[in-house]
Parts: sequence; C-alpha cells; structure tokens
Amino acid sequence: MFNNYFLQSILDASFVVQFILILLVALSITTWGIILFKFLQFKEIKIQNESLEEVFWDNLKNLDLIKKSFTLSPESNLVKIIESLYFPYFKNKKSLKESIWLKKSQSLTEDSLFFLESKLSFLATVGSSAPFIGLLGTVWGIMMSFHKIALSGSASLSVVAPGLSEALVATAVGLFAAIPASVAYNMFIRFLSRQERYLENFNNDLLEVLISDNLKEDN
Repeated sequence: MFNNYFLQSILDASFVVQFILILLVALSITTWGIILFKFLQFKEIKIQNESLEEVFWDNLKNLDLIKKSFTLSPESNLVKIIESLYFPYFKNKKSLKESIWLKKSQSLTEDSLFFLESKLSFLATVGSSAPFIGLLGTVWGIMMSFHKIALSGSASLSVVAPGLSEALVATAVGLFAAIPASVAYNMFIRFLSRQERYLENFNNDLLEVLISDNLKEDN
C-alpha cells in the first residue's frame, strides 16, 4: 500500500519535482554502488595487508618469496612501500639515509591514502547536498499548493494534498539519499585514519629494522 502511494505521488508530481526526484534517485543508486565498491575494496586491502605483512616479517632476507607474495596481495598498499623502501636498501646496505627515507615513506603513505580516497568526495557531496535538493522539491510542492489555493479559492484537503504530498516525498527521498552517504563517508574516513596509522607504524618498524641491520653491517 505504501509503495503504491509513493509511486502515485511521484507520477502525480509536477515536472520540476519529478526531475528532482529522478536526480535524487540517481544519486542514491550511485551512492550505494560506491558504498559497496569501497567496502569490498577496503576489506580486501585489510586482508591482503595482514597477509603480506606476515610473510614479509617472517622472510626479511628472502626477497624472492616476498616478491611472490606480491602476486597474492595485488591490492595491498604495502607493496609499493616494500619495493621502494626495503628492496633498494637490501641490495645496497650502505645507502640508507634516514631523512631521505622518511620523506619517501611519507610520500608513499600519502599517495596510498590519496588512492583510497577516490570517490569518497562524491559521498560527501551527496550527504551534504541531497537534503537541500529535496528541500527544493519541498518548497516547490508547497508553492504549487498555494498556487492551487489561489486559483480555486478553496483550501480544502483535495486542493492542498497533492502539492503537500509531493513536497513530503521530495523531503523523504532527499534524506534517503543523504543519510547512507553521510554514514558511509564517516565510516570510510575512519578507516582511512586507521590505515594511515597502520602504514606509519609499518614504516617506523621497517626503519628500525633497517637501522639495526645497518649498524650490524658497520660493526
């Protein structure tokens, strides 16, 4: 019954409100697609990071095995870090310069996070703008109600109801698009924050190993 009422409200709405509703529905569908994609992407990265990290720390001197593990963890953002910050040093143990190494590690971390941030700006935009787009439909529906009152000279429910109905539908669809986008955006931002700390900790642990190994070589 509710679905029939909702559909009928859309069909009976003015062209402007119908356009707004179509736009909001398109934004909502795109939002859910991005949410699903990013959820699966972040989940896979977390799993592959843990798997690759375990192989790496257990086989620090076995470069071939570490390289083979890259093929099993293609989505891991540890791959570039290990390739850029560990392999070159392993091949030339005297080349470690801490200041340069730290700058490079920071750059790699930022690049990794920038890659993961892709599409999140869309969620933020939908979360902040969809309620206002819905509000535009609400205002338009109310304006149409007042216009019909003026034309008919009556404020009966049969005159006012259609405009108010499409106004409320526009509000509901706007919130339906905005709420999931806002919740997902905040959830993914928290994941990125944890991911940043994870990469920083990995880089720090890696640097300690390299410095320790370098001191052994010097001695």
